[in-house]
Amino acid sequence: MNSITRITLIALISTFMSNAASVADSSENPKTSQELRYEQISKKLLILADQGDAQAQAKLYVMYLNGLGVPKDIKRAMEWCIKAANNGNADAQAILAIMYENGDGVPQSYKIALEWYLKAAAQGNISAQNNVGRIYLNAWGVSQDFKEAMNWFMKAAAQGDAIAQANVGLIYFKGQNIPKDYQMARSWLLEAANQGYAKAQFYLGIIYGRGLGVDQDSSVSIGWFQKAAQQGHPLAQETLELNAIAQEINDTNHTPKITNIQTKGNLASTRNTGCVAIDTLTNQEIPPNIYRGAADCIKTGAYDKASKLIFLARFYGLFDGERIADSTAAQGAIVLEMNMLAPVPIDIKTKLQEHLTKNFNIGSEPFSAFCQTIAKKGYPTYHPDYLIQHGISAFSQQKGNGLKTDFNAEKTWMKILSQRCKKAD
Repeated sequence: MNSITRITLIALISTFMSNAASVADSSENPKTSQELRYEQISKKLLILADQGDAQAQAKLYVMYLNGLGVPKDIKRAMEWCIKAANNGNADAQAILAIMYENGDGVPQSYKIALEWYLKAAAQGNISAQNNVGRIYLNAWGVSQDFKEAMNWFMKAAAQGDAIAQANVGLIYFKGQNIPKDYQMARSWLLEAANQGYAKAQFYLGIIYGRGLGVDQDSSVSIGWFQKAAQQGHPLAQETLELNAIAQEINDTNHTPKITNIQTKGNLASTRNTGCVAIDTLTNQEIPPNIYRGAADCIKTGAYDKASKLIFLARFYGLFDGERIADSTAAQGAIVLEMNMLAPVPIDIKTKLQEHLTKNFNIGSEPFSAFCQTIAKKGYPTYHPDYLIQHGISAFSQQKGNGLKTDFNAEKTWMKILSQRCKKAD
């Protein structure tokens, strides 16, 4: 179930719960348990629903879906949702549309999804309006139509929806079928960002960082990136990491090597992969080798290959940081990237960052293709001695192989892929 489904359900449940409270207040026994109250409510709702009350039917969908006062029954929940939608309940129509969009319990069909979205959107349902815009923007089952997408995004944005406001801002930012207008983009993104929408905060970071339609202001840019990163926005986190690396490089006057602890094998490379496509590498390639290959790509201006190699090394470094027993060694993955970027001229590093920002947005085609490639590779199978030797424990005679004994490799790898590759709203 996607985030829009949850938002719509929360709205239904919220309405339902407020009504539940009023029913409980009118009960002869105000101390009746919550479960018994739900049972009483469900009986009253069934009477109303059988009489064709669309709102009651929609609430019964929620109750059967979650087992509130009635046995949990997905099939009956679906039946009530369809009845409510056919009787004009906008929330039920929006939920039914989501089911058809995702093929959740029904055959997947963008055409039918759009029909239900439009019915709900015509009644002012915000999530439906935004989703109609998404369908036209992404050409899902229809011809791409930026004008129609903008029309529906504007309707939802006018009702204060942060996601729709950000979508309007991004159309201005990217110049999709309209001239780029960074001032309009900033205005709409600011509306969404002030409501806490991380994606809008991230793009404001880009706008202020590059001085797009505003005076360049690094401190404001970093502030927005930090807000987005605090909410788990992966690209904002990556941007802050690169910024920290760049700052470290500037502060040290491009000192060639940055290390904390020196023991034999500390962050050591065993070979240079060269500037190669990531699908030619196996999951036995250690990050130090991959970063050497990325450095070769940067030298020749092959920024796409460099970006993918850097991200591959980052993902493997994250995985290794989770599985090593000595937490003091985990920072070594960041040090590796700092060492790789240290000798790179500022103008070249800027071009690399611009390529990363432009082509490796979460949900973008290049980043999605990257995620699919590494997902097929599976988690790293080498022993991360390069990282273990970076920690404090490398100086002591500790027993074991340096890895956590209770580590679940598959679960950890899937968590990293989910966090870093998830599609943005």
